[in-house]
Amino acid sequence: MPSVTQPVAASPRTVDPPVRRWLTLAVVSVSLLVVGLDTTVLNVALPTLVGELGAATGVAVMGSLLSDRYRSGLDDLSAPVPENLLESAKESVGTALALAERIPGEAGTSFADAARRAFVDGMGPAVFAGAGVTAAGILLAFVLTPSRNADATGIPPQKDSS
Repeated sequence: MPSVTQPVAASPRTVDPPVRRWLTLAVVSVSLLVVGLDTTVLNVALPTLVGELGAATGVAVMGSLLSDRYRSGLDDLSAPVPENLLESAKESVGTALALAERIPGEAGTSFADAARRAFVDGMGPAVFAGAGVTAAGILLAFVLTPSRNADATGIPPQKDSS
């Protein structure tokens, strides 16, 4: 009777032990590389992103304070200006000055002066808000920054008695 060979099931130890060691070393090395790259990206990119986000937020807050005061300054305008021109002038001081050139006579001059005055009046709250945040940041830095006398353990060095 002819013999029939049975297929042998693959055991988990079919990989040669030296090859398994090299594969393990490769996996560990790649994972260490990924961790190193991740740490580098966090140390470089995160402060940059925080700085850009802070700058963008500061510009947005200061711009909204300036815009609010500028628009309310144009609302209190004493010169007779058509409503559609006034709404266009509220978009920017450049638009207001361009429109003032088109208004004939003393009305155009007074409208340009009012737009300039409203813009300068709007700069006050924006600058004071920026200065306040800057002063608070400086104060916070002075409070939270360690002194130069302390070493890494936080213990001040002893004075030499000689």
